[in-house]
Amino acid sequence: MIIKKPYAFMIKHFRLIHLILVVLLSFLAYKTNAIFTFFSDYAKNGYYSYTNNLVSSYINLYMFISIILIILVSSFMYLLMRWKKKSRTFYISLIGYYLVLFFGLLFYFNLFNTILNKTLDIKTVRVYRDIIALLYFPQFFFLIYSIIRAIGFDIKKFDFKKDLEDLDISEEDAEEVEITFGQNAYKYKRKARRTFREFKYYVLENKFFFSIICGGASLVLILMIFIGINRRQNYKESQFFNVNGVVFKVKESYLSSIDYKGNLINEEKKYMIIKVSMENTNIGKVNLDAKTLQLVLGSEYYYPTYSKNDYFIDLGEGYNRNTLYSGDIKEYLLIYEVPYNSNFKDPVFRMIGSVNVVKGEIQASTMNVKLKPKEYTTISKSEAYSVGEAVDLNNSTLGNSEFMIKSYQIGDQFEENYDYCLTECYKGKKIIVPDTLGKYSRTLIKLEVETSIDEDLYINRYITNNSNFISIFGKVIYKVNGIDTIETFKVKDLGKIDTKNVYLEINDEIKNATQIKLIMSIRDKKYTINLKNS
Repeated sequence: MIIKKPYAFMIKHFRLIHLILVVLLSFLAYKTNAIFTFFSDYAKNGYYSYTNNLVSSYINLYMFISIILIILVSSFMYLLMRWKKKSRTFYISLIGYYLVLFFGLLFYFNLFNTILNKTLDIKTVRVYRDIIALLYFPQFFFLIYSIIRAIGFDIKKFDFKKDLEDLDISEEDAEEVEITFGQNAYKYKRKARRTFREFKYYVLENKFFFSIICGGASLVLILMIFIGINRRQNYKESQFFNVNGVVFKVKESYLSSIDYKGNLINEEKKYMIIKVSMENTNIGKVNLDAKTLQLVLGSEYYYPTYSKNDYFIDLGEGYNRNTLYSGDIKEYLLIYEVPYNSNFKDPVFRMIGSVNVVKGEIQASTMNVKLKPKEYTTISKSEAYSVGEAVDLNNSTLGNSEFMIKSYQIGDQFEENYDYCLTECYKGKKIIVPDTLGKYSRTLIKLEVETSIDEDLYINRYITNNSNFISIFGKVIYKVNGIDTIETFKVKDLGKIDTKNVYLEINDEIKNATQIKLIMSIRDKKYTINLKNS
């Protein structure tokens, strides 16, 4: 009696079941056609038009649910046909084909994620187009056949009317049975053993039915695992990934305890700096939430700080709640302050996105980028140069840059000639002298400087002339009577005068120095220019 009830239901609702199949098959055919059209256009034009949420535009959770329902319904229809000793080839084909489509869609879901990160060559695109065509066109056969059975099929061919009379379905089949434990326990144990034995025989007699049930459960499990995997996608530095319409790429990462001048920032802290490019592909503007930008060190989580940006201007522009407008492509530093003795093994940058399923869209909720930071925690041994010798800064954070101290002089007064124009242009002369106010008598060092700073560096906003360059990175050490003195100097402001010369106002004790050095400290690198050594 128990096994006849589903048969009775399927016989009574034969056309309705096939109408439901038609709806599911039509939906899948429509969505598969969109995938086929995408790759056809891609192969024809050699490019594709990027849209926000590209993956979910073509493949969503409802497609996988539809396939699982189709397979389950087809499996029950197969059992009905077998019970009635009718042809079941159609349902076997339906089950097999949509199993293939299920795994095919999983493949294309990952393929769309790949397309977001790299460009495919046309030959490869054509292969993918042909594969999806093989998955697409057979669907029309199953769809048409199901339509015939749903609206134009002669149900008398299967003699279901007589079956309904013979089913003898009674209300007793749904009757509730009260089970009491405690008395005659041995009877219940014997009955339980008999029930288990009969169930085992029943499973063996209906292997196909239970195979379908296990198969359907396996598909659901595979889909859940697949969604779980895509909830947390892993990337490496230099790989692109999309979070809510913003395309990210971690370009580089750094671990530092010192600032751009090589000074220790905080004895108890270190800083993880992540250089990230961001492109807003949304129609509207975007402001990133600090809570979605995590640094993961072991079991600890950290969030960016915006108050330390000025310590890292040699590495780039620090992110400070900047707004990304539609179409903007920006590059920012995300700076994390962490305890000095943190676990820096296998650091991970984690982007928290939207939930994994939103309106049927399968989206990654977290994007993990494994970091390989460059370390800037100790100052390397100073390299020595002479006046007139070019200093290559390629091994520093300034990259493709260099400078040269062509000459130096010490004096209490210097002149700079310049041109100034009103209605006519005139020759002008500026007298440069040290300030008279101060604890000590002051004098000047005149440096003739040549610089070539990498144009792509963010720090160029701060280095507009040679005076800025020396002021930011330089300090002077001189020796008088065998004692080294690190002297703080003041760079004279020359206004709008265009000159390569730099004037340092400094203690006039330097006139008696036997040794004078200009130290240029750029993060973890030191460059020593020996101005005087006698």
